[in-house]
Amino acid sequence: MTKPTGPIDAQWYLENRTGKHNKFYEVTISGKSDVYSITTRHGKISHGGRITLVTANIDKASALAQGESIVEGKVAKGYKLIKKQQGTAETKQVINIDSRFAKLELE
Repeated sequence: MTKPTGPIDAQWYLENRTGKHNKFYEVTISGKSDVYSITTRHGKISHGGRITLVTANIDKASALAQGESIVEGKVAKGYKLIKKQQGTAETKQVINIDSRFAKLELE
């Protein structure tokens, strides 16, 4: 098992729950100075998943560009972006809102 190689600089978490799918995919950019790596973790939701080292020893700009490219490819395959984190600032985006939660009842 390969784990991130330093502080996490960026991370994306995606899920695919279409049809019979119940999968997740996580992309992590980590490193120090100008030495960064990209790792992925993927598998069934509620399981630990498999961790894979995609690329190591690259600069930060290249790592971020490759990470974005991986995420775009997964979105094209039906995955939905659930969470994106960069540095210490975390932003959560709800991409696919279930209609049961979208109703607001006023009295």
